[in-house]
Amino acid sequence: MLRQVFPLLIAAVCGWPRPVPAQEAAMTVQHIPMPGTEADGSPKLPMAGRVAGWARRAGLALRWEAVPFKRSLQDLQRNAAPLCVLGVFDTPERRHFAKFSLPIFQEEQQVFIAASRAAPTLRAQPGAHAAILSPKLQLLVYDGVGYGTVLDAWIAERRPPPVRATAGTSNLATMLSRGHADFTIATLAALQELQVRG
Repeated sequence: MLRQVFPLLIAAVCGWPRPVPAQEAAMTVQHIPMPGTEADGSPKLPMAGRVAGWARRAGLALRWEAVPFKRSLQDLQRNAAPLCVLGVFDTPERRHFAKFSLPIFQEEQQVFIAASRAAPTLRAQPGAHAAILSPKLQLLVYDGVGYGTVLDAWIAERRPPPVRATAGTSNLATMLSRGHADFTIATLAALQELQVRG
C-alpha cells in the first residue's frame, strides 16, 4: 500500500506537470508615426483609445506599431498576417484587399488652411469647389487620406494635380510657409493647433 501512496504524495507535493501556457496572441495595430504615445505604445488619438477599449472588452491584446502609411497599405495587400491599420479610410479601391469595421471615429469639421501669401486668393474664390479646382492655388493633400466623397471627387478633377505628402512625416506649417503649396484641407483642431503655435 505504501508503494501506491508514495507516488501520489510526491505528485501532490511537486504538483502535476502543467502545460506551459501559450503566449497571449496579440493583434498588431499599425498607425502613422507621430510624436508622443501612451504607456501601451498607442498613439495619442481618440480613435486609438476606442480601439483599445473594445479590444480589452473582447479579451484581445494589442501590439501597437508606428508604420509609414504606404507600408501599412502594402502589408494589408500582402495579407500575410492578421493586421489592423488605424485610420484607413474606406475607399472602393481599398475594399479589394481590406475589410473595414463600422466607422469608429467621425472626423470633425474640415477647413482650408492657407499660407498667408495665398489667403487673399483663396478668399476670393466663390466656394470650396472653385478653390480646390483653381489653377491659381496649389493644393496640398496627404497620401492615403480620404477627405470625404465630395472633396475626394473634386480633388480627382483638379488640374494640375495636387501636391502630395506623406501623412505623419510632413510638417504642414513648414510646407505652406516654404511655398511647397498654397493651402490644404485639415480639421478645425489642426488649424487651432497651428494658431496656438503661431
